[in-house]
Amino acid sequence: MNNLRWKIVTVLAVFIIFFAVGPYPILAARYHLPSPAWLQEKQLKLGLDLKGGVHLVLRVQTEDALRLETDLESERLRDVLRTANIPANVVALNSTQFRVDGVPPAQDAAFRTAANEVQTNFERGSGSNGSYTFTMRPNIQVNLRGEAVVQARQTIERRVNELGVTEPQIAQQGANGDEILVQLPGVTDVEKAKSIIQSTGTLELKIVEQGPVPTREALLQNGQIPQGMDIVPGVSGGAPGEAAGTVYYLVRKVAAVTGRDLRSAPQVERRALLERALARATPPLHLTPMTRDAGVAAEWLSRFEGAGLDGVMAKRAEQTYQPDKRTMLKVKHQRTADCVVAGFRWHKNGPGTLIGSLLLGLYDGAGKLHHVGVTSSFTAAKRKELVAELSPLREGAAEEHPWREWAQWNGDQRMPGGSSRWNRGKDLSWEPLRIERVCEVAYDHLQGDRFRHATTFQRWRPDKPPAECRYDQLEETPAAELKQIFAGG
Repeated sequence: MNNLRWKIVTVLAVFIIFFAVGPYPILAARYHLPSPAWLQEKQLKLGLDLKGGVHLVLRVQTEDALRLETDLESERLRDVLRTANIPANVVALNSTQFRVDGVPPAQDAAFRTAANEVQTNFERGSGSNGSYTFTMRPNIQVNLRGEAVVQARQTIERRVNELGVTEPQIAQQGANGDEILVQLPGVTDVEKAKSIIQSTGTLELKIVEQGPVPTREALLQNGQIPQGMDIVPGVSGGAPGEAAGTVYYLVRKVAAVTGRDLRSAPQVERRALLERALARATPPLHLTPMTRDAGVAAEWLSRFEGAGLDGVMAKRAEQTYQPDKRTMLKVKHQRTADCVVAGFRWHKNGPGTLIGSLLLGLYDGAGKLHHVGVTSSFTAAKRKELVAELSPLREGAAEEHPWREWAQWNGDQRMPGGSSRWNRGKDLSWEPLRIERVCEVAYDHLQGDRFRHATTFQRWRPDKPPAECRYDQLEETPAAELKQIFAGG
């Protein structure tokens, strides 16, 4: 009897286990039944052929990307011609071409100069009777189509992730590479999935030419919307307690900043678009100067320091945007100075056994020793050696130390230079040394009367008396104002 009972229990246990790891996960996924997390992790991932789901093939409208670029460039040329007082009509022909008509013969040379603004991406045909046709270059067309497909695929991937689908398949396909295959195993609401994946949303920034005004008619000219413009409604802020009302703005039809993903575009193209977007910017908004002339960059390296800037950045013209990577080169000044070693701080990982940094000082013209920064570029072995090397200089250091007004030394938070600008809670207590040692350090920038960044230890200078470590050894940079720098860019 007992054997029969155990056999029945065994059969039931095997059945329950089989059901739990076999049919139940499939039924739970299909009918949204509760299922423990450990079971979901162990569950066999079924593909679209076994599990069912959504299978979509989407075609990216790459022609829209070309049309947008053509509209942007034709609008930019229209602005250039208007600024140069060259009367002409700019007409879009198709997604890759536009035509300029009515250029006066007397201003043909001026027009050709103005047309250089758009000839990076468009070829200008030979003109006749004041008419010119601009055609998008083939390589630009290929790049824009490719960028449009990549951006669409990335957008679809983000939206699919929001659905929480397990092991979706999203791939680029098609003879022209403009199709995207989307397979979503286990998704039963097909229409919802399609609406989420296929919905579009783009943020555009447009230049406001006029407004706000209370009526749409106030923005019309001779009863018509001005050429190249749109009228868009907005909401007035209103005073506190007043109901918000509708106002209208006259904006440029072509966006100054589109929703195009520029991460795969080269630096030279991204810079050109930035210059175009900020062409009419006014203070306090400025565009950082840029040059391709090495001589100008060298002059900036010297002149900009007087305005408190560290140096210049060098970027490759063909470099694409690399998030979270430092792909540019930062060029800074590298100078050396002889400084008094007036004290030190213990290393946070070895108080009493490892030196963390040396405190540096320079004398002014009146003979006062100022704290100018620190040097901490030591190996672990050197930090240990410095403990013994500097030990004799600690004896009696506090008695006549020029910074004794900042003591009590160890544990006092009012150390040379004040509290840390990076970490207010950091222990910056220090130990004084007799003013006998001099070291040479490398530094890149002086801000006020202190080194802006930590210096790099070069060597000891036993041949130099501490009293000769003065400010007048430092290279002085004439002061410059930021407004002069940006005005020159």
